[in-house]
Amino acid sequence: MISSTNLRYATRIQLINIVFSLFILIEIFFSAGRLILFAIIDLPLYQLLPPYQQHLGIAFANYWVPTALTYLLLLFTHANSWLKTDLAVTRPLNIANSMMIIFILLRAFPTSFLGEFLQSTAALIIYPAIILIIYGLARLFILNILRKAALTDVKSTEHIRLSIRDVSITSIAVAVPILGGVYVVHSDASPIHAAKEINPLFEQVCTNAGEKILIHREDARSIFFPKISQPFFSGRITNGFIYSSIVDWPNITVLAKYDVDYVEIEHIDSNPSAGQGIYYRAYGKLIGELNNKFPVKNYESDYVVYSEVITNESDRALGIIGQTMKIVDLKTDEVVATNTYFVHTKQRRFCGYAPGDIFSQSDFIARSLNLKPRSR
Repeated sequence: MISSTNLRYATRIQLINIVFSLFILIEIFFSAGRLILFAIIDLPLYQLLPPYQQHLGIAFANYWVPTALTYLLLLFTHANSWLKTDLAVTRPLNIANSMMIIFILLRAFPTSFLGEFLQSTAALIIYPAIILIIYGLARLFILNILRKAALTDVKSTEHIRLSIRDVSITSIAVAVPILGGVYVVHSDASPIHAAKEINPLFEQVCTNAGEKILIHREDARSIFFPKISQPFFSGRITNGFIYSSIVDWPNITVLAKYDVDYVEIEHIDSNPSAGQGIYYRAYGKLIGELNNKFPVKNYESDYVVYSEVITNESDRALGIIGQTMKIVDLKTDEVVATNTYFVHTKQRRFCGYAPGDIFSQSDFIARSLNLKPRSR
């Protein structure tokens, strides 16, 4: 025979399982806890935390805290006296909740081979769990709303009264993750705290960002790109943040997209004893096929495109990188246009001229020199 104490504990576990299942569905379809969390902490700042802290924070906001508070409310209203349940409710919910807890932990700590394997097969965990939860909660609805069945499973013969112990345990369960989150966010070692200290500096340097077309030109037929060793930054910008990055080799893009006769590029000789760069010319008819470039002794282009990093070493250590691209007329040595941008790499923030939410160095060159699209 089940003792009265064990019966009360079993009933409490039932209530927790029901509430936890409910908030799993709310998270899947509405992401309520996530929205509240990101209303308190900006998403770009939140993404600075280590991945496991991000996952645990979202789990606490979605499941732990609302489950604990709702459970306390159910105890206060003596839910066991009016909430009917049976094995057809509790068993599916128990299985589904166990599956989701395993999934949440594996997402937070994906270090083992098993965790990585289960992450790749997440649908095999989530979808069956959703089906079990929907079945269990639907059965609960039928029992309590349609009143077609009586309580046949574990049931207490007396009300479970809301005790000081219930309030204390639930308060600790809610307070611990909240206080832990506050410490993580505001401690001196927190990347979020560091980011907040860096933000004023980033805003200050951003006052120098932007595009300036100083001289309008219409005669560009050839362009020289010195010392290109890696792609220039280009990307899609959304509300001042980098949504996605685009690989952009301006020498290739300009040659392929716009009506120029040729571009010239400078490669640094891999042999240090050579002491100088090697120049190559790629003609427009090649449409950027660098494998068919021709070596030349000297460049003869109309314009040259320089690019230089303008942030110092201390700024770069904080994750702030700035760059200026400058177009110069080689015949007159006049600066035709400049384009300056800054990126906060740790927050993926961006400031610069990005028409249509696209920042492209190649498009800047085309705008500055009034290049026409290449006809196919």
